[in-house]
Amino acid sequence: MAKERYSMRMPRVILGFFGSLGTGVLLTWSYYREPLLQMFPEWTFSDLSLIFSVHNLMVSFMMAFSGFIMKKMSTRTAYVLTAVCFLVGLGGFHFLPPGNQTLAFAMAFVLYGFIAPIGVGAGCVLSLAIYPAWYPERAGSIGGIMVFAFNSAALLAGALASILLPRVGILDTMAATGVVVAIFMLASAPLGVYPGKKDKLPPAPVRPENKTSYQYKTKEMLKSPAFWSLFFFHALFFTSSLIFADHAAGIAVYFGAAALIGMLFAPAKGISCVAAGWLMDKFTTIGSMIILSSSLMVASGVLLVGAFQNSAVLVMAGMIMVSLSCGGASTIRATALRFLFGNEHYQQNIGVSYLSVVVSAILAYCASLIIEALGGSYTGVFFVILSAGILSIAFTAHLHIFMKKRANH
Repeated sequence: MAKERYSMRMPRVILGFFGSLGTGVLLTWSYYREPLLQMFPEWTFSDLSLIFSVHNLMVSFMMAFSGFIMKKMSTRTAYVLTAVCFLVGLGGFHFLPPGNQTLAFAMAFVLYGFIAPIGVGAGCVLSLAIYPAWYPERAGSIGGIMVFAFNSAALLAGALASILLPRVGILDTMAATGVVVAIFMLASAPLGVYPGKKDKLPPAPVRPENKTSYQYKTKEMLKSPAFWSLFFFHALFFTSSLIFADHAAGIAVYFGAAALIGMLFAPAKGISCVAAGWLMDKFTTIGSMIILSSSLMVASGVLLVGAFQNSAVLVMAGMIMVSLSCGGASTIRATALRFLFGNEHYQQNIGVSYLSVVVSAILAYCASLIIEALGGSYTGVFFVILSAGILSIAFTAHLHIFMKKRANH
């Protein structure tokens, strides 16, 4: 039985990939903006940013608490729950009344801001906790693949929207997307389980991050300076990611490119997830963090030069470069938490770490206000991204100091 379960490691990862792919479709919000504003002209730019910000806050809270909630249910039941949440959260847009824009906004606020995030939060925790656990010798790479799927979904959902929007309209396009995601979640359920004690898996590599065999409970992890370094490091990168998730299509159009080209940020971020996972397996956490921080600062510089020269080519290149940095931050956080604090309480620990999205959602909403205050100019938020790169170096140095102290004890 153990050998049979071991041989199913790769099929599990493949199904997990599609499950993680489903959870990322809600990052396509920037592609839905203009069609929603056309259908509901009383809604404003800030109204849609508010829905997306609340959505991200709820995703953060759901990730934080779903690990504890799902401890009391089977993973298969949890996957069914995520399917229902996506089916209701996106499928419910079919019923928005165009003739009553106030009621329609309230429904959209509840569906996208509160119901759909339950599916996102639970689905993300399941993907990051279950599948890398089957590959302890390559936890970074497998975790990166899961994050890659999550981030690449926006491009696929954007392409689906391009096909369906002219035919069925924005509301039915979102509803159809919900049905597709629900199918992905249900398909992941059969093999989406944790390895057991009888499953003999290869050992994890020994490095400074995991020289301790102690298994940290969540309360103990929260007292560690290492956790807070990773927490704010990820928050800074995720802020940059959310800015593009909210405004990628708008940035592309503003600088004279097609809206779908702006969605290239999604697969670029996904590629970074896998690359950072490989770095984490081969090198150290600190080295990987330095590489990402440096690349984010260079990328923000390209964005600013592109903005000042009004160059669509440079801005699109800068967006892709930023995304190549941002995706990797999620992989580093997910993998480093496993290395630093152990596997036993990982589901709860990774969930709590997603409270960093609260910080990111607030900063991303402030970025939307900056864009509005500047009359639609995106130059201000490009400076925000540059600041994020600079600050991330400081948190990397803070984690390095902690790890040196722990190694000496």
